[in-house]
Amino acid sequence: MISHELITHAIDLSPLAIPILLAFSKATARKIGQRAGWKSEISGKSFWDGWVLHMAHLNHDKSDPNYDKPESGICVTVEEHLKMHEDAVGNEESIGLCVQANNYAIKMLKKTPIYNKYKK
Repeated sequence: MISHELITHAIDLSPLAIPILLAFSKATARKIGQRAGWKSEISGKSFWDGWVLHMAHLNHDKSDPNYDKPESGICVTVEEHLKMHEDAVGNEESIGLCVQANNYAIKMLKKTPIYNKYKK
């Protein structure tokens, strides 16, 4: 079981009931995904083409009153989410995380499937 403050909710975005783990509330995650048309806002890779998408925080500071608002997130592929965390190494506070939390996020993202082979 995955247990970490960054990964606190699971949401079913798939017609095949494949859970996608997110740190946003289900309602906020859906709004982010809908806003993006269920496509990565970086590469345009689509959930409907089988890519696993994450609704990633731009800043992980939970004391921010906008922490669970759609404008605080971006829809990205797992690889892009991983790159966001890897790019923050050495400057973790820039994304509102401590070194340990960012390292844990990187470790978990590296274990996350990037493609849904059971797409419709």
